[in-house]
Amino acid sequence: MKTLGKLLSSAEKTEVMRALMRQPAPAGLRELSRIAGVHPYSAVQVFETLVPAGLVLRKKMPFRDLYMLNRSHKDAAVLTAVFDAADQGFIRARNRLLHKRARTILPFIKEARRMQDSVTETRHVA
Repeated sequence: MKTLGKLLSSAEKTEVMRALMRQPAPAGLRELSRIAGVHPYSAVQVFETLVPAGLVLRKKMPFRDLYMLNRSHKDAAVLTAVFDAADQGFIRARNRLLHKRARTILPFIKEARRMQDSVTETRHVA
């Protein structure tokens, strides 16, 4: 196994890997760079190291390439555990703030749902 330092050697690589971990299907370069919050050129550089290493699979399409995490790679399980632990730590550390935001958003969601139900009932739409 490579060290975590090599696997996550830069902020761009870490964010691209995080984005890949959360994708259920292959995704394009621009989509992944947007999700990761990195410039597309940075994502290209990340993929130039991860594809030859076998950690990321590239599917060549006529107009673009699609990328996905190679979940059968020996280091994929380690990365999954690292990102899951990081997400749990983020949630725990910001639990109070997230709860407060949820309480302010919930009334809006309930009102929007009431409005949607009202329109559906008025139009007799199934």
